[in-house]
Amino acid sequence: MQNAMYKSFVWLLVLASLSACSSSGSDVQDQTRNQWNGEPFNGIYFWRTTFAVNDAERVFLQEHQIDRLYLRMFDVDVVKQNLWSNEEPLPVATLIFPDSAATAQTMSLLRDIVPVCFITLPALKMMQDREAEFAEKIVKRMLNMSSYHGFRNKVTEIQIDCDWTGQTEELYFALLNEIKSLLAAEKLLLSVTVRLHQLRTAAPPVDRGVLMVYNTGSIKNPHTQNSILSLGDAAQYLTHSAVEKYRLLLDYALPTFSWGVWFRGEQYMGILHCDDFDNPHHYAKIDSTHYRVLHPHVLEERSLQKGDMIRLEKSAYQTVLQVKSLLPFTTHAPARLQSVILYHLDANKLNAYENEEIDDLYRHDGSK
Repeated sequence: MQNAMYKSFVWLLVLASLSACSSSGSDVQDQTRNQWNGEPFNGIYFWRTTFAVNDAERVFLQEHQIDRLYLRMFDVDVVKQNLWSNEEPLPVATLIFPDSAATAQTMSLLRDIVPVCFITLPALKMMQDREAEFAEKIVKRMLNMSSYHGFRNKVTEIQIDCDWTGQTEELYFALLNEIKSLLAAEKLLLSVTVRLHQLRTAAPPVDRGVLMVYNTGSIKNPHTQNSILSLGDAAQYLTHSAVEKYRLLLDYALPTFSWGVWFRGEQYMGILHCDDFDNPHHYAKIDSTHYRVLHPHVLEERSLQKGDMIRLEKSAYQTVLQVKSLLPFTTHAPARLQSVILYHLDANKLNAYENEEIDDLYRHDGSK
């Protein structure tokens, strides 16, 4: 009984009622619904666990006329709460809003907020035959959080992020149908993320997709040059016919992030979000993208050992621009024009780009 009550508390987040949510923001929602058939917008993802936007990031939003923020609210993963409970799909890594005034300041700069929920494959598989139950939990939790933190009136769309497979396609699409039905009652739209390899599969039953134009290589392969983005890897998927024939309207997400990929011998050890390995005491530079660990030390709570290798991967401006040039852009109304969304809002990473370069990435075609 206590276990069931805990699950209900975790999911429902008794913060606000749906009835209060559903009565607000209809004018904004109608405007955005129409806008899906109009001019493109500039968007950006926020993919951290604490909503703390600094001054540089707020300036970035203003300078580049960013209209829409895709805000990761929580993940759904399989959780075993204690030794006596069964594993259950539950929300984890919930986004924290530590400063309501700062949150309001940032939200005032934006026209639309798109709450995003990431669902792991193990969690998705456990939703089999319970799609309606979990659809309701996900939608209710996202809308309650949006209401409680003061931006429900800017929510016109919800996005689901999941790397579904051929084996889980039927299950995933059933879940999406349930979510879409619930959102229709709220006059909200549903979008999903689409990986490049999924362009060759059936399109999900949603209003729109965001094509994630990154993570094109095998990150766990020590011989991969750059798993974030490679022109050769992307070109295998991004023929105009493949994108244009896909039975779902698409926007495009482009990378502006970097990381270190950590190996011990041939074994993949994980991702390091640090991208500065110039400390000569800790690292020896092997070439332009590889570093050897010289002394044992702790980085991001990871214990690096002497001899470990780190592959530095960046989203180089010229590479991103070249890959963008492979994407088809509609340039004439009344067709819905594709928008560009950058991943993600982090001043430390975005400082690697000139303002003109960011503007080039947001430009509504493949040209410079």
